[in-house]
Amino acid sequence: MSSHLLHLVRKITLAAMLGFFVLGSLFAGGYAMEDPGGAAGLLMIAEWVVPTVVVALLAKRAPKVALPLLIVSTAAVVVTSLLEARDPMAWQKLWDQQGPILAISGFGVSIAWAVYGYYQKARLSGALMLATCGIPLFAGVLMGTQEGPLIGGSTSAGVLPGLIAGVVYLIIGDDRP
Repeated sequence: MSSHLLHLVRKITLAAMLGFFVLGSLFAGGYAMEDPGGAAGLLMIAEWVVPTVVVALLAKRAPKVALPLLIVSTAAVVVTSLLEARDPMAWQKLWDQQGPILAISGFGVSIAWAVYGYYQKARLSGALMLATCGIPLFAGVLMGTQEGPLIGGSTSAGVLPGLIAGVVYLIIGDDRP
């Protein structure tokens, strides 16, 4: 493929992820405004939208600052996913009380990785998007606590686009026009 075509694919991937961020934010935000609603709902929305936007902006303008934040965030999502898969019932009470923290975390981190991959290193971004988004889906299989990937629900809805974008970034690589 020509470098111009690869750049176009990279641009389309970023645009799709940003569009997914807007739609996903509206969807999740709607639930937060329903329950608990009011100022508490707005605070819940801000708790993940603000960090996602800040890290995404850093990925574009200050990638050396963003990269460690993204790696630590990815590690947190991966470790939490594995711990949850090891003993899902122990985590269920937290998810019931606090909402889909893991799904929202993977969603937010994958958005920031998409920005990093567009402006910086697509392959690195793609590999870590696959970890951020793939481990939550396949953690139960990896830990031997379930037979198939976690399909359905907020986790898969939040991370499937990041999985697709991660694969695209791995394939297109880091070449620039």
